[in-house]
Amino acid sequence: MQNRLPVDNWHNLFAPDLKRILLGLPPLGLIVRTVLNIGCNAHCVMCNGARYDPSNEFNYTSVMKILETLDSHTVSAISLFGGEPLLDKNGLFDIFKRCKKKGIKVLITTNGSLLDALFLDKIIHDGADEITFSLDALGKTHDSIRGMPGLSKHIEDMVCYIRNKHPSFRVKINTVIMKNNYKEIPRLIKWMDKMGVYSVTIHNLRNCNNNYKKLKVDYLKQILLFRKLTNTATKIEFIGYPSMNNKEEKCNYLLHHLNVLDNRKIIPCHYRDDNPFFLDRPIKYLYKMDEFKRYIFKKIMTCRKCLITDD
Repeated sequence: MQNRLPVDNWHNLFAPDLKRILLGLPPLGLIVRTVLNIGCNAHCVMCNGARYDPSNEFNYTSVMKILETLDSHTVSAISLFGGEPLLDKNGLFDIFKRCKKKGIKVLITTNGSLLDALFLDKIIHDGADEITFSLDALGKTHDSIRGMPGLSKHIEDMVCYIRNKHPSFRVKINTVIMKNNYKEIPRLIKWMDKMGVYSVTIHNLRNCNNNYKKLKVDYLKQILLFRKLTNTATKIEFIGYPSMNNKEEKCNYLLHHLNVLDNRKIIPCHYRDDNPFFLDRPIKYLYKMDEFKRYIFKKIMTCRKCLITDD
């Protein structure tokens, strides 16, 4: 006898997308988030991703294989994360061309260090539909967090350039909350309001290196801070704080995102657990698999790994 999906009260949560998954259909507006093994040119205090070797040129062959499984009928966009996706410029523009042909949007998250006005114009003209800058504070605080002097000012200049030259182009910000920056986040949000930034995603600090315990902010201090940020023009999303986004403390991230490593292994959100699912066929067939539906449904209904803990 097959295991049944735990469907108690599911119709009250996240409809209609949860219903679509249960029916074997991808959720509407699905974004495939591609995590690249590309390394990074920054040296962030909270991350272990600075392993880029300029002598070893990365190429986007693995992403091309992922794109073979995607179509605009089931996927609205592919979101590129690194490390730093802009380290391979030629490969990036090949991705733009392929996605344009397929009618799939391209979203990029970058530390911004490799951008200048000409490169930015080319990215926007040739296929990027949205850019998210990693920006944790303004000024020297951000520079020290990311290990790159002058980076904050450079990002501010790039955002200002986009606002003036490409006013309809969507800019977002990612911010990781830690002891180094949490008191400065309100100032950062005010700057975003002024610059017309579309939204900011505030991420819970992840345990990526030995700095985790000394960088982690007390839970209560974080919640008190977030309560102060409610009356802003900039949209705020909290990753790792479900109760800040929804009344139900269930994960709705996987309703709209499918995370895929460069080897095409599927992972839930940022957490790499052992599962047998790979993106090796057209994506619509993946959602027709009973095993995959059970897996996704269980993650949506029970996963709390990204919540603040004392680990």
